[in-house]
Amino acid sequence: MAEVAVELLTGPEVLAGSTRLKAGTAQKVALNVISTGAMVTAGGTYGAWMVDVVASNEKLRRRARRILREATGVDDDTAVAALEDAGWNPKTALVALLAGVPADVARERLERHGWWVRRALETDR
Repeated sequence: MAEVAVELLTGPEVLAGSTRLKAGTAQKVALNVISTGAMVTAGGTYGAWMVDVVASNEKLRRRARRILREATGVDDDTAVAALEDAGWNPKTALVALLAGVPADVARERLERHGWWVRRALETDR
């Protein structure tokens, strides 16, 4: 038995017997909301950007570059250089760029603050 019920009142399906339409869409939206909330709660975001990206392939490296450009206003060459200095860790590169510190200092701040970008930026304790 579940401890918490998530009930989505979608009304009747357009086609009787086809639960993949409205009910399936509602379920997907609900799961997206839950997983997004979990990432925010865990510190995987900075503003409107999902920064807990493991840039393990070219698609994700492009995404990390775009996130850095949008979140910091730097050009692509600067974003790539920051990511390379940070070992392609977007959080480290982001803190380095926004705080104006080297990647090793950014990494240390993140480690000290549980890998939360905003906390690493708010203080240099």
